[in-house]
Parts: sequence; structure tokens; C-alpha cells
Amino acid sequence: MTERLPVDVDSREHTHAPGEDCWICRHEVPFSLPEQVVEAAMAGRLVVFAGAGISTESRTTFPVSFYESVCDSIGLEPEDGPPFETVMSQFCERYSRSQLLQAIRSRIEYCSSYPGVYRMATRFHHELSTIHLVKEVVTTNWDDFFEKECGAIPMVVAADYAFWDLPQRKVFKIHGSLNNVGSIVATEDDYRRCYRNLRSGVLGATLKHLLATKTVLFVGFSFSDPDFGRIYRLLQRQLGDVLPPQFIVTRGGTELAARFPAATVIDTDGTFFVSTLKNELVARGAMLPDENLVRAGAMYAKVADEHIRFTHMVDVKEHPEAAYAAAYQDGLRDAFARILALANTGFYSDRENILGIIDAYDRAEREKRRAREYGSVAYIEGFVNGHVYLLDDEEDSAGLPLYFIHGCVKELLTFDDYADMAGRAHELHKTAFRYAERAARRLEPGVTVLHHPPFL
Repeated sequence: MTERLPVDVDSREHTHAPGEDCWICRHEVPFSLPEQVVEAAMAGRLVVFAGAGISTESRTTFPVSFYESVCDSIGLEPEDGPPFETVMSQFCERYSRSQLLQAIRSRIEYCSSYPGVYRMATRFHHELSTIHLVKEVVTTNWDDFFEKECGAIPMVVAADYAFWDLPQRKVFKIHGSLNNVGSIVATEDDYRRCYRNLRSGVLGATLKHLLATKTVLFVGFSFSDPDFGRIYRLLQRQLGDVLPPQFIVTRGGTELAARFPAATVIDTDGTFFVSTLKNELVARGAMLPDENLVRAGAMYAKVADEHIRFTHMVDVKEHPEAAYAAAYQDGLRDAFARILALANTGFYSDRENILGIIDAYDRAEREKRRAREYGSVAYIEGFVNGHVYLLDDEEDSAGLPLYFIHGCVKELLTFDDYADMAGRAHELHKTAFRYAERAARRLEPGVTVLHHPPFL
């Protein structure tokens, strides 16, 4: 089983030889983090409105934008070309809508098929993913990167609102989705239909409610982006004075500030802004640092290796107590596997979620102990210890017990620690040892794989 670490260092850090002009570095302009943004995030009232600049249309992803490539295919000069939707309409007139949709799909699939390109296209998504306090994202992008990288449930068409009450993060895709090609908004006709729906449809009503009640962070739009201007003016007309504080993160924001005086414009890179916000949220205790998740990934690999070594080295018929140690390691491994699997949703960046799991499993352990289900007790001990390990910012992997014997109060950090105490297992907890002995006698001769499934 291969797990992807929740924080990919290559996607967050970058190095370049002295004298080289790093595109990412030069756009990470220092800025003052607005207190309103921090407070809104901590209160769960921050909505991210994301444009194409944080995805495939960033110059760090493709050297040529989709708009430029379509212009070239129909003989237009992109520097003085017509608006985006007009170019898309002209492409459809010359070729077909199906070919336009195929071009969109091919671009996103190309991006996804090259890990280096994909990392650059999802830098922003990856950084945002662990901020559990951001529950809603609105985007004009067609790709499914928020779904993949942030664990977001897509809201594309009215039928999707059947999932509105689900607690997971949601992404509102006002220009459609690659995974629902009929919903894609690209041409002039599409845009007219889209803005009619935003004015009167269920998606528009939800969007207006979100943006009327929460602080809005626009990111990934250029100051010359007509799409952004159209959406922003629509919201201003619809919401008027009730539109809450808005913040626009973009490079070259001087002209944008003049065009949108009601908003606060921050001149820096979007991913750098989110990273800075995250550091402040960690400093204020509102979320766990990503480094804890990275350590969980490393511990998953360590426990998995130790479990394989242990189960191949010990004969449970001769050492019945080994079944409990193996179940404990299964619990540890499953804890770290679950942490990795849900890391991108932000679930495990929330201390309260982790404490809730520990409390629930502590209660389950008491029930299993009363029922004398000692294998499940050992499994729960491991599962809880994995979550406790995640909470401790200073936890050293050498301090995490990798072994378990019922009744043993000493922490068994290594196999040698376990081996020193295994001979006393029959007296440390007589009842648990007798249960293990009886189970071992029922085993068939030969190799036995010890495994406790993730069910209680």
C-alpha cells in the first residue's frame, strides 16, 4: 500500500542556482497579513474565490495559456484579441463544440499526466488543503483539482444540492466541471446562460448567500481578467451594501485597486499568501502544523516495516501474546493510514477532531475490555496512540511504543523491549494470556498472518 504524504516538499519549496531568476521567488512579495482575514478564517467565515491563475493558467504550469493556444488555432493575435468567450465561440464556429471540449480535457489531462506540471498547477490547492477552517471554495476553473487535492465535494448543477448537508468542504464550480462536460461554460452563449443562472438559480442563490455573509478572498484573477470583473460587478449589483469585506490577492494589483476601490488588494503570490495565513493560524493554535502530518507519514512507513518484520519473526503458537502485539501494530498503522488518507480534507489539522476520535475510542476500549475482547483492546491502544502522536508537536518517533503486552506498564519502544517482557506475559495479565493461548491452539500448522481489520 503506497500513501502520498500530505505535504509534498517539492511543491512547497524551490531552489535555484545563484543568479537565476526564479519565477516563484520573485512573485512571493512580502505583505502585511490583514487581521480581518485571519479572524474570518478562525471563525470559519472565509470563502476562497479562485480563478485560473492558481491552476493550469499560471505561467509556472504552461508556457502558453489556453486562451493563447485557441487564438493561435483560429489565426488571432492574443495580445489584441477579443474576450475569452468570444474566442471560444469563434473556435466552435470554425470547428465544433465537441472539439473545444476535447481541447479543454486534453490540456487538463496533459497537466495531470506529468507529476512536475501537476505539482505546479496544484501548488495553491495543496497549500490550502490542510486549512480545515476554509469550508467553501468558489471557482471558475473546470479542472477537478479542488476535489482531488482538497477533498472538496463539487457543486456544479442543481441536483448536487442533495449533498449540501454533508460536512465536507465544498467547491462551487460556477463555470462547470471537466467531469460534467455538459456543464462547461466557455462560449458567449454559455456565459449568458451562466449569468442568468447566477441571478436566479439555486447555485447563484447559494453563492450570493455565501458572499453576503462571509469574508471573501479572491485569488488567481489578473487585473485584466474580464471574467473576474463581470462576476465581481454582478455580486456588487446583487448584494450592494451588504457585501462583506473583500480581499484580492494578485500580482500587479495597482490598477486592480483603482478599478475595485471597495476591495483590499494584496500584491503577492496566491500560494505564498495562503502559506503565510496558515503559519499565522498555526501560531494562534487554530490548526496543527503540516509538519505533524509529515511525521505521521514517516511513522506509517516505520510501523508497517516493523509489523512485517515482527509477524515473520515470531511464531504465535509458541508466543501467544504476539497476537496482541500484532493487533496493536495494526491499530497504529491504521491510525497513520487514516491520517494520510484524510490529510487533504483538513480533518486532521483540527485538534478537536483528533481529541474527539481519542475520546470515542477510549470509550470503545472500555467496552471491549469488559467484554474480554483483548485483541480489539490491543488494536484500539495502537489506534489511539497514533492519534496522540499526531497531537504532540515535539513528539520524537523514538518515543512512540511499537509493541504492546497486556498488563505491561513499561512502554515497549522496540522489539528488544518487547522480548524482555514477553516471557512475563502469562503473569502480567493472566486472563488475556489464556484467551490468546486458546486461540493459538486452534490455528492450523504453518505460516499464520496476524491481522486485526479496522472494525471493532
